[in-house]
Amino acid sequence: MKELLQNKKVVAVLGIVIVVVLVAILGFALMKFSGQTQNQTTANVQPTEVPVLTLLPDAIGLTLTEDSAGQNAIIKVTKTDGLAAISFELDYTGKPSTGTEAVPRGAVGDLDLTKSPVMKKIPFGTCSDVCHYDTDISDVKVVLKVTKSDGKVYQVTQSLQTTP
Repeated sequence: MKELLQNKKVVAVLGIVIVVVLVAILGFALMKFSGQTQNQTTANVQPTEVPVLTLLPDAIGLTLTEDSAGQNAIIKVTKTDGLAAISFELDYTGKPSTGTEAVPRGAVGDLDLTKSPVMKKIPFGTCSDVCHYDTDISDVKVVLKVTKSDGKVYQVTQSLQTTP
C-alpha cells in the first residue's frame, strides 16, 4: 500500500508539473501569435486616398463675378435642389490699401441654402466698421465644397477674369 501511495504522490506531482508546463507553453504561444498578428496588421495598413469628386460649375449654376466697382466678389448658385450644404474658399492676389506689394488674400465661409438663388458678396479687402479695399486684384478663384442630400461631397472650382 505504501508503494501505491508513493506512486500516487509521484503521479500527482508529475501531473501538476505537466499541467504547469502545458499552461506555460500555451501562454507563450498565445502571446507570440497574438503579437505577431497585431504587428502584421499594423505593418500592412496602407492609408487610403479618397478621390475628390468634382462637379462642373454649370451643374449647380455657379457664377463668380465682381461688382461694378471691382471691390467685391459675388458668388451665385442657382441650382440648389438636392444640396445639403456649401462652404467656400475664395483666394485672390491684391494690394492692401496700406501696402505697396500685392499679397495673397482670401476668405472662407458657408453659403445660406435657405434662399434660392444663393448669393454671397465678399469684399476684396478687410471690413469691420469701415471697409478697406484691396487694389490690383488678380488670380481670383473660388473653390466650393458641395455636400449633396445623399451625403456625397463634391468640389466645384471657378475662376474670375478681373477688370484691370
